[in-house]
Amino acid sequence: MENLTCVSDCDQLNTSTCQYLESVTIYPKSTNSAIYDDAGCFDVNEYITFEMKERHRQFSKILSVLMMSMGSLGFLGNILAIFVLSRPDMTNCFSQILVSMIGFDSLHIVSSILEAVRLHFEEDYPQIMFKTFPFLQYPMQRMTMVASIFLLIGTGIERYLAVCRPHHFHSVQDQKLRSLNYIIPSILAAILINIPRMFDVETVRNCVDNTACGCGYHEWVSLRPTKMRTSWNYTVYFHTWTWNIFTGVLPLICLIILNLRIYVAMRKLKLSLAGKANGKGVPRGLEATKKRMHQQKKDMSMAVILISTIVMFILFHSPRVMVSIYEAGTIKSLLFCRSREKEYRGIWYLYIQQIIQLMMVVNCAINLPVYLAVSPPFRASFKKYMSIVQNMFICRSNSEESEARSPPSPESIPLQQIQTPPTEKCTPQLNGDRGDNGTLNGSGTISTIMNTEQSC
Repeated sequence: MENLTCVSDCDQLNTSTCQYLESVTIYPKSTNSAIYDDAGCFDVNEYITFEMKERHRQFSKILSVLMMSMGSLGFLGNILAIFVLSRPDMTNCFSQILVSMIGFDSLHIVSSILEAVRLHFEEDYPQIMFKTFPFLQYPMQRMTMVASIFLLIGTGIERYLAVCRPHHFHSVQDQKLRSLNYIIPSILAAILINIPRMFDVETVRNCVDNTACGCGYHEWVSLRPTKMRTSWNYTVYFHTWTWNIFTGVLPLICLIILNLRIYVAMRKLKLSLAGKANGKGVPRGLEATKKRMHQQKKDMSMAVILISTIVMFILFHSPRVMVSIYEAGTIKSLLFCRSREKEYRGIWYLYIQQIIQLMMVVNCAINLPVYLAVSPPFRASFKKYMSIVQNMFICRSNSEESEARSPPSPESIPLQQIQTPPTEKCTPQLNGDRGDNGTLNGSGTISTIMNTEQSC
C-alpha cells in the first residue's frame, strides 16, 4: 500500500454547507463519426454523456443483483450436488473430478458476489477486503474460473478414455486416487497462469483534508492498476494473447473435439448394447458379458453428464471467447488511443462485459439442474438422500411434538413441587356404589381399593 495522498477541495465546496458546488458541463448529444479521429479514438467527455453513464450504472446494478441472487441459489445447489456425488454409490474417478470442478465453481460464485458488492454496494464492502483484494479476491476470481475450465477438460479426457479407449481404461480404472492425475495438474496450471494477476492491482490510501475551511477530514482506501498492468508488453502479450488463448480458445477447441468424439462413440456403444440385449453377438448368459454391459451403461450415463456440461460451457463461454478475440485484434489501437488520453471501445463494450460476467456465474450455478435433468442415476440418488433427510426432519418434529404433549415424569419434577397429603386425611375413592353392609356393588373391585391405598 502506498503512502497517504491528501488533497483539499475547499475551492470546490460551499463552506456553509460543505457540499460540492454544482458544475454544469454541456456534452454534445450526437454520437456520429465526427467524434472519432482518424485513428478511431474518441474523447470520453464528448462521446459518453451523463445520461449514458447513468443508464449503464443502473443496468450494471440490476445485473449485479440478479447475479447475486442466482449465484446464491447456485451455491446451495452446488453443495447438494457435491453431497450426492460424494455418496459411496456415486463415488468414482469421474465423480471425484466433478466434485472438484463444482467446488471451484462455488468459489468463483463467492468471489463474483464479493466483486459485485464492491462495485455497487461499496458501503457494505468490508475495508479489510480492500487491503487483501490485490492478492486474494482479485486473483481468486480468475484462478477459480481457470481451474474449473481445466477440470472440465480433465473430465472430458477421463470420459473419452472410458468410452473410446475401454481396454486401456479398464486396465487403469482400479488405481487408487486416479482422479488426482487430473485434479492436481489442473489446479497447478490455474495457479501458474494466474501468478501475474497478483501484481495487477495495488491499494492506495487517499484522504480529503478540508479542515482549513471547516469541512472535516476523510480518509479511505482505493484500488488502482500497477505500472506492470498498464505496461504495453504485459497488456498485449500476457493480458490479451496468453490469457485469451489458454483460457478461451484452446479449451473451447479441446472440449468441442472431445464432445464430438465421445458422442460418436456413445452412439456406436448404444447400438452395440441394443444388439447384445436382443441376443446378437456375444451370448448373454455369460457373467462377464453382463458385467461388461452394466459397466458400459454406467459409462454412457456419466458421459451424458459430461456432454451436457460441455454444451453449457460452450453456450455460456462462447461470447467471452468472441469478445476476447475482438480484444486481441484491437489491443494495439486501444493502447494507442489511451496514450493520447482517449478511448477506442464504445460504451457497448461495457454492457457486453457486464453480460459476460453474469453468464460466467450462471454457468457455475446450473450444475445441479443439469445433472438432475440428464442423469437418471444422479436423479435417483438425489431423491433417495433427500427423502432420508426429509424423514429425519419429520421424525425429529414428531418426537418434539410427542415430548410436548406427554406429562412430565416424577423424576423430572423438582422435589419441592411434590406435596404429599397426610395419611389420615386420605379417603379412598372407589368406582361403583357401596351397599348398606359395606360391600361393593357395580364396578368396584379389590384391585381398585389396593390402587387407591397405594396412591394415598
